Amino acid sequence: RDFTPVTASIVDRHVLARGSGEKVVDNITRKDRDDKPDLIVLTPTCTSSILQEDLGNFVKRASETTSSDVLLADVNHYRFNEYQAADRTLAQIVQLYMEKAKDAGVMVEKSEKPS
Repeated sequence: RDFTPVTASIVDRHVLARGSGEKVVDNITRKDRDDKPDLIVLTPTCTSSILQEDLGNFVKRASETTSSDVLLADVNHYRFNEYQAADRTLAQIVQLYMEKAKDAGVMVEKSEKPS
């Protein structure tokens, strides 16, 4: 199978002590440089939730230096089952690209009957 590559940012006790902001931003930047993906999705983890890290700020900082689109999956994966979380993340991705198309002046026509 041809699975979408996933990169994990592993944190140790030193990173936990000072926060993982720089490491996350560096990993996003490296992934953009090495693989040149169209989209990078940052998902919250239990550690980032416990540390109350500002993931939106990480995404903003990384977006300034990458050519990829960077999106924060703004859903609490621990309050929803995996299908609900995946649906919400997909909705965010669709919304991101619909807004980009609108900003670029691309008219998107809706089908008469939704699929």
